Amino acid sequence: MGFHKRHLCKENLIAQYNHRGALGVIEFISKPDALFCSDEFSSLIIGLPLKWEGGKPTAVSIKMVDLTFSNEINTIQRN
Repeated sequence: MGFHKRHLCKENLIAQYNHRGALGVIEFISKPDALFCSDEFSSLIIGLPLKWEGGKPTAVSIKMVDLTFSNEINTIQRN
């Protein structure tokens, strides 16, 4: 029996965020058994202290992910 692993990088996380928003990113990183980060940004995202209530991420957790992505996307657009 194998396990579900996911390789993360800034590009696939930003694509996930643009497609499904902060909640989609949280679901994307929460389902696998193992995560492999290939850059600093993906390590930052999985290191965020996400809180759960009733099987769903809290509004504060969603906002934290949203702000992190907004800051990164703004930085990319400025460069």
